[in-house]
Order: sequence, then C-alpha cells, then structure tokens
Amino acid sequence: MAKLAENVNSLLILRIMLAIFFIALGICGVSTRIDEDMFSMGGGTSIAVEISFGVVEIICGIVLLLGVFFLKARKYTAITSLIIFIIWIIRIVITRFFQGFTKMTTSFENFMVWLLILSVELVIGAAIFVILKRYD
Repeated sequence: MAKLAENVNSLLILRIMLAIFFIALGICGVSTRIDEDMFSMGGGTSIAVEISFGVVEIICGIVLLLGVFFLKARKYTAITSLIIFIIWIIRIVITRFFQGFTKMTTSFENFMVWLLILSVELVIGAAIFVILKRYD
C-alpha cells in the first residue's frame, strides 16, 4: 500500500480533478439548457455573464490540464493558478454575497443551503490554493 502511495501523485490527481470540474462547470455555464443549480450564477445574472464565466471556466480547466501534460506549460502553473484562484474568488463574491445575500436571510433553511454551497465553493478554492502554493 505504501508503494502505491509513493507512485500516485496526489497533487497531479487534484489538478486533473479540478480541470475536469472547471471544464464541466464551464460547459454547463455556456449551455443554457443545462441547469448547474448549485454553482449557478443566480437568477439576476444575464445569460451573457453566465456564458462569459462559462468560457473562462473552460479555459481554466484546459490550462490546468495543459500544465499536467506539457512541461512548458508547467512553468506557468503558479501564475495561471493564481489567476484561476482570483477568478474563483470573484465568482464566489458575485454569486454568494452580491446575488445570494438576500436569499440567505429569508429563512434558516435558505441560510443553511447558502452556507453549504459557500462551503463547497471554498473547498474548491482551497484546492486551487494548494496547487498555487505547490508551484509557487
């Protein structure tokens, strides 16, 4: 079991999983027929903003994957991870505080859903930060 753990690079797996997540999230954001529900930008967001964030998220996922497979792209992993981290924080601020703040205060149940979604988004942000610090 220890030998398997030595051969498996957990940061590599984390990067691949984050890349898949961002690509899937971006595709959901670009497609108006797919409801991304938990990660949606909110009811007050225009379709153009949803699509713009979707395109950026797809690009973030592709950049994360490029860093895994190409040595030249790995040199830029710290910079791109920082950019992805900033974009993710901006997304959290827009969706959970600017647009989601009024929903969370209407009832305890709404607050708990808001808190759960915020927690998930912060875990994703922490994963991006781990990659950022690894290649810092």
